[in-house]
Amino acid sequence: MSYVDLYTALAAGANIALAVLGAVVAVYEKWTKKHRSAILVSFVVLGCVGFVTTILAAAKSARDLQEANDKVTHAVDEAKKEELAATTGGDTVCYAQIDLTKPIEAGRLYLYVIRYGEHPLYNVNMFFYDPQKAMQLGMLAMKLAMEKGAAVPDLQGNLKDAAQTMKLETPFITDWTKIDFAYQPLKTDSQVYSFGFNGLNGHWDETLRLERVKGKWIQAFKVTKDIPNPDRFLPTQKKTVVEHVDDGFSTPMNWEGPMRVNPVPNHESLE
Repeated sequence: MSYVDLYTALAAGANIALAVLGAVVAVYEKWTKKHRSAILVSFVVLGCVGFVTTILAAAKSARDLQEANDKVTHAVDEAKKEELAATTGGDTVCYAQIDLTKPIEAGRLYLYVIRYGEHPLYNVNMFFYDPQKAMQLGMLAMKLAMEKGAAVPDLQGNLKDAAQTMKLETPFITDWTKIDFAYQPLKTDSQVYSFGFNGLNGHWDETLRLERVKGKWIQAFKVTKDIPNPDRFLPTQKKTVVEHVDDGFSTPMNWEGPMRVNPVPNHESLE
């Protein structure tokens, strides 16, 4: 029996007892006079019991109704969130992995772009950036600027090669897709690539590290997404969404560690 039923039964019982006691008082006048004090106390007690239990039953009923309304409201909010997530992508992200079965020095970069989450992604743009190549181009420019008669290379054209933007298929509903583009990586045993993704559900970043260990390439990547700060006056927070490290990397992984930058003796080494 619930508390509402218990309180309701007690209130009803008190009211019935009051009615019976009133009838007894009306019928048995002589007996009533002899037990006046007891009858008065009985009326007071029964009245209080009926009053209190009625209030308690009403309060419990109101709480139950509020809880039911809250559950309905929560269910409606969750349905709206799910509908919005299905339209924008929700918490789903994607990330890039290098296809290590293809030669990395072949003049093209082969990638697997993998969807991570339950919902499709829409209008996703991927930005690729090779910070090592950009840094070496800057070092080359400084070197040539100090050499008399040196031919300055087309740094702007090379920088375009170090940073590329492309649009993924829309909608991105499969678990993964494969893309490739013309690119000549640096001739080094350690490479770092940065990816930025923009979709209807926001922006996220990826850092991808490659290492050649005993003649074999291994990779590690980490995906972070901007999360709004509860205090709107503070900057957004970075949340790690996906992280993977192949066997062979030194542990723990230092994602913020310095990049290896090999000296650039001449412009031809970048071509």
